[in-house]
This record gives sequence, structure tokens and C-alpha cells, in this order.
Amino acid sequence: MDAPCTGLGTLRRSPHLKWTTTPVAIRDAAEAQLAILNAAVPKLKPGGHLIYATCSVTREENEGVVGRFLEQNPGFATVCQRAILPSEHDTDAYFTATFRLRMERLGG
Repeated sequence: MDAPCTGLGTLRRSPHLKWTTTPVAIRDAAEAQLAILNAAVPKLKPGGHLIYATCSVTREENEGVVGRFLEQNPGFATVCQRAILPSEHDTDAYFTATFRLRMERLGG
């Protein structure tokens, strides 16, 4: 899933985002991202994978959403999580996390 985000990972192409993106916009994007992840939970089979991605560099939209998702969904484990940075790859910044639903759902 490519979640709706602030797009702050595209700053070098869209520098105006530095001045137009508000803390409220970041919080709202993180809430929308978490809601989308949670909506996908019942659609996965045990052992299934859920991939989360943003083109943002904010911790609230990335690691924050991952942490909140795992707190709310203890049946999932993180397979990997990675930030892709312009300084390393000469591209926009991205964040990805892959979750796996354990073979037996916990808590119900």
C-alpha cells in the first residue's frame, strides 16, 4: 500500500512543502495512514504480508505509524523497515515497512 502522506520526501522537487506543510497536516496524514493499515488487517490470511510505504521523512508518518500499528495489532510482526534517502540513492526519500500476520492471530 502506498499511503497518502505529506510528500515531504519530495522536498528537492517540491521545496514549497517545507513552508506549506503544517504539524496538523502531518498528524492528519499519520491518522489516515494508520486507519488504512487497520482496515487491511481483516483482509489478510495468517502468514500474509502487509507492505506500508510513504514518500515522507517525518517520524510521525513513518516510525510513529509503525509503532502505533503494532501496538494496536499484536498479531503482526515487522519483517523489515527501511528509509530510502536522497543522499544515498539520488532519489526522493521513501519509507517502507513490511508486516507479517502471524500464523495464529493473537487476542481473538
